[in-house]
Amino acid sequence: MKKIYCSLVILFFAFATNAQWVQVPNGMGVDQFVNCLAVKGSLVFAGTRSDGIFLTTNNGNNWNTVNNGLSVLNINMMSCDNIKIVAATVNGGLYISTNNGNVWNLSSNGMTDANIVSVLVKGSAIFAGTYDHGVFRSTNNGTTWVNCFSTARPFSLFAKDSYLFVGTIYNGVYRSSNNGVSWDTANTGLENVSVFDFISSENAIYAGTRKYSGSDTCGVFRSTDYGNSWFPANGGILTFDTVYALTNVGPNIFAGTKRGVFLSTNSGINWIAINQGFTILHHTTDLQIANSYIFDATINREGSLFGQSVWRRPLAEVIGIRTISTETPSAFSLTQNYPNPFNPTTKIRFAISGSSAAQTFLSVYDMLGREISTLVNEELKPGIYEAEWNASSYPSGVYFYRLSVFQAGFAARSYVETKKMVLIR
Repeated sequence: MKKIYCSLVILFFAFATNAQWVQVPNGMGVDQFVNCLAVKGSLVFAGTRSDGIFLTTNNGNNWNTVNNGLSVLNINMMSCDNIKIVAATVNGGLYISTNNGNVWNLSSNGMTDANIVSVLVKGSAIFAGTYDHGVFRSTNNGTTWVNCFSTARPFSLFAKDSYLFVGTIYNGVYRSSNNGVSWDTANTGLENVSVFDFISSENAIYAGTRKYSGSDTCGVFRSTDYGNSWFPANGGILTFDTVYALTNVGPNIFAGTKRGVFLSTNSGINWIAINQGFTILHHTTDLQIANSYIFDATINREGSLFGQSVWRRPLAEVIGIRTISTETPSAFSLTQNYPNPFNPTTKIRFAISGSSAAQTFLSVYDMLGREISTLVNEELKPGIYEAEWNASSYPSGVYFYRLSVFQAGFAARSYVETKKMVLIR
């Protein structure tokens, strides 16, 4: 048993070093205030508070400014399609680039408010939310604009199917089914919250919100009927958190808060913190998925003179795990993968026992003992979980998967188990 304890401690520190968030500030500075991110193909853009827009073509290893044509460098929000990227500025109007940020053109003719707080490219239309004068719509690539929604502070814009949604500060959610010609409220279940972001996942819409007072519920809300009704999806974890950013990969939902980033794999029933590697639990302003990574745009907590730049983490470290049961198992366990043999995906189920959360690692190794994939690197509460491994990029052969668990506290315990599986292509 002592040998197992020793091995687990070594594995814990080795995995924690390699599987975590990494700050990627090269070219923009480690103290940069980053307000927003946008993804256009393999390109990632970062909008900052005072230095304009940065672009990376190599997943954040290097950033370069792309500010030609911008007269205001405080960027609130960005949105894009396959052709153009649209940048909303603070008191400087709206800019559009059709050459990946090489040149920006001011495109605010007809707007009566230059403080743009949200923007959305939806088909052939562009929608821009302004701080004091509602939402403007352009159907000619920003040449002219008309006001289509008058309620102030539309801080988030979102489209799903034929519906357009506006999330406001203090005034809830509004919805249009005709591109902003007419609107109705969609606030049932969302009373007394402000809405900062929306996403769509598996036929449901999720809203990231902020409460008005200490007694109000906020966090994440879920609607399965296009906003006719909303229900909390906080799992008891995010109930009193402001959620500034949401993104998802299929059923895996990420929420950005002032306490870092959280993940749900079961429609918001349960959430886990995925903050390994962060040097401070900063204020997340935006989350985006690109090139098999999740990117986290950050500022620091209120009152700080410094930001926290952009952070990056491989998606393979944090998705592919779902909660099967929250009941506490009688013992730790690792089951045989199924199917086995498999091609190209297989599922691995395991149980976390005990009375407290445990640092959990589930990794895949080749025949030479080299770690080739990290499926789980999280602090998990007692329960039964299932992870999936996609081996589409690996050759046929024998592989091994190992579960390593370290449970700290008064009754510290550890568990390590390895099993074999066969990939047949």
